[in-house]
Amino acid sequence: MKEITVFTPTYNRKRYLERAYKYLKNQTNKNFIWLIIDDGSTDDTEIVVDKWQKENKIEIIYIKQKNMGKHIAHNKAINMCKTNFLICLDSDDYFRKEMIEYLYQMIAENETKNVWGLVGPRKTPKQSEIKNWPKEIKYSKMAYLYEKYKYSGETYILLNVNLIKENKLEFPKFENEKMVPESVLYDRLDINYNIILCEKPLYIYEYLDGGYTKSGIRYLKNNKNGMAFANYTRAFESKYSFWVKILSFARYNSMKIVFKGMKFKKYKGKISIKLFGYILSPIFIVNYIIKINKRNV
Repeated sequence: MKEITVFTPTYNRKRYLERAYKYLKNQTNKNFIWLIIDDGSTDDTEIVVDKWQKENKIEIIYIKQKNMGKHIAHNKAINMCKTNFLICLDSDDYFRKEMIEYLYQMIAENETKNVWGLVGPRKTPKQSEIKNWPKEIKYSKMAYLYEKYKYSGETYILLNVNLIKENKLEFPKFENEKMVPESVLYDRLDINYNIILCEKPLYIYEYLDGGYTKSGIRYLKNNKNGMAFANYTRAFESKYSFWVKILSFARYNSMKIVFKGMKFKKYKGKISIKLFGYILSPIFIVNYIIKINKRNV
């Protein structure tokens, strides 16, 4: 029985998908489903994927939707997922050949019922070591991984699909916006459930032009509600420290002032966080204005 679905959202990344496929079909354990959700590509991605499906090296499910953003593709992946676990493999990244086997090993060795995810370190192709990964810790919170243990790198996450469905959690959709940070989901899950820390860095990533991470202030302006919502969630629905929550609320409030037009429902939150957040907001307001002006120049 397959326990793992590998989910890949893609948009006009046909040439990079080839590498992802190469490493997936060479996995030492092929007991997984590759779910590709095409977010409205125009580069004939479906033709290439159809060829791979006919090769029958691994099980591939291909879905094409109109261009709505990675977070909507993520919602669809969770709803469609028939396995207990799901891991996102971005279209420009790849797994080492032992990845799926290692994930099955971690599932077998640990109690996962009240665990929202199994989390490990990503690394770049040229990266030789992972700094500040807490190797002696098994259970944690995602917030503690970054705050308490001082890890600062990227992670791969094997999600417990059943917990997400039971709690009816999904990414919100904002009109004319195509991005909501993944932290919205992780912060909420972190409140009531733990993560299991996986030591091996078997996920290899690169930041390519056109991706979310390299697009900076442009994505912030074009997805202001999604970005603001992520900061509001971290301020009032997360396990982060009091000061991180204050800074998150300050970012939210400064976005509301600089970018305007916030449309999502406001939630109740601690007055102390809001008070300090309002005081710190001018710092972020100035920072956003400087970034916008630099880009315009």
